[in-house]
Amino acid sequence: MFKNYLFNIKYFLKEARTIFKVDLLSNIFSILSISFILLILVMIISGLWVSTELVLTLEKEAEINVYYKDDLELEEINKLSKNISSLDGVTATGIISEDESFSRMEDILGKEAKVLEYFQDNPFSSFIEVKIDILKLDYVLDSLNDIEEVQSIRDNREVLDRLSEITVLLKFLSLLFITAIGISTIVVISHIIRQGIYNNRDMINTLK
Repeated sequence: MFKNYLFNIKYFLKEARTIFKVDLLSNIFSILSISFILLILVMIISGLWVSTELVLTLEKEAEINVYYKDDLELEEINKLSKNISSLDGVTATGIISEDESFSRMEDILGKEAKVLEYFQDNPFSSFIEVKIDILKLDYVLDSLNDIEEVQSIRDNREVLDRLSEITVLLKFLSLLFITAIGISTIVVISHIIRQGIYNNRDMINTLK
């Protein structure tokens, strides 16, 4: 069987060399055209893959801050965090202490963080950081508002809505581009092959 494969390969290589000798320039352009089209297809697929990864990253970074009542004990706060994490659309929760809130604000302000030294007490409250599925934002917010221990929610609604729109748009464009480029690639390659057969029709008829 291996000998048959080897013989067939030698035969096809011999015929390919014969065809190239008959119309060298046309066949070279055909190969270059197909290679160029496939290269463009690979580049676009790579770009779409990067876009998909960007969408996933944006979705994972979507979060809201839940502030609870001041009179809650540590055990009650942990229980609240656990209850929130069980909600549909919530991917993770974490309790952020007052000191960590202060430290985060220092990082955000950078050189301007000196202004925080004028406060005698820590002006920041502890809260529960909630990472969410951006597409289920409304459901999560409604569920959180129904929880008695929740005092307020900082949802950055405008930013999250824009993030949701970008996510949906990127998914749609990715699907549209991959479909359009895939169809175009098949059509162009088919045309090149058909043109090659037409250009070598006399030799093909002779072989028949």
